[in-house]
Amino acid sequence: MKTILVTGGAGFIGSNFTNELIKDPNYKIIVLDKLTYSGNLDNFSDETKKSPRFSFVRGDIADRALVRKLMKKIDIVINFAAETHIDRSIVNYDPFVHTDFIGSYVLLDEFRKAQKERFIQISTSEVYGSAQIVPMTEEHPIAPQSPYAATKAAADRMAYAFYKTYDLPVVIVRPFNNYGPNQYPEKLIPFFITNAWENKPLYVYGTGKNTRDWLYVKDCVRALKTIIEADIKAIKGEVFKQRKVHEKIIQHTF
Repeated sequence: MKTILVTGGAGFIGSNFTNELIKDPNYKIIVLDKLTYSGNLDNFSDETKKSPRFSFVRGDIADRALVRKLMKKIDIVINFAAETHIDRSIVNYDPFVHTDFIGSYVLLDEFRKAQKERFIQISTSEVYGSAQIVPMTEEHPIAPQSPYAATKAAADRMAYAFYKTYDLPVVIVRPFNNYGPNQYPEKLIPFFITNAWENKPLYVYGTGKNTRDWLYVKDCVRALKTIIEADIKAIKGEVFKQRKVHEKIIQHTF
């Protein structure tokens, strides 16, 4: 049985990942979450909360002593922990630098010292900025356009640097816009739904001609489980974005 440290596991994608993976008896899960405004213990299913293979630790991924203690107990790290809202990062970017970059660095550094099985860094499509080519691929230039995107890009490249420098088993995933249960209502789809329920205006940004790629969160979770179970020798150092994740892993593994 393998033990997975799921950082930011009480948030949107992290809680969906935890609720799905806890169904597999081959895994134990330790969730580390600071429980900021978007982290919520109610995001965990009853099955998750009652499972003897689930435990929760409230804390900061930038707390080196705590991270070092937890690293002794686990095999795999999957780092969802992040401040994620672009508009919030424009108003106050300090929390984004602290969690998204410094926190990720602390995790990577303690992972390097502990020498565990694999480290999965959850990045974001925001590191690409506006599309310069369509469809966007993993090779699209990185050109973040907000403090949030910049801190995620910095963590993304730090994770890759740890792979290149220390040959660590690091995998980077850049999911596009996820939607689904447990999503905080400031995000686009739940924001529009809740405004519609309350008969509030449905705002259109800019000219209304912008487009986005969308991914149902449970499909994202299934892809992440594939990455956890794939041969790490075949995928370490890889960058996956959501639409090609299954195809690329199959090519590498089989």
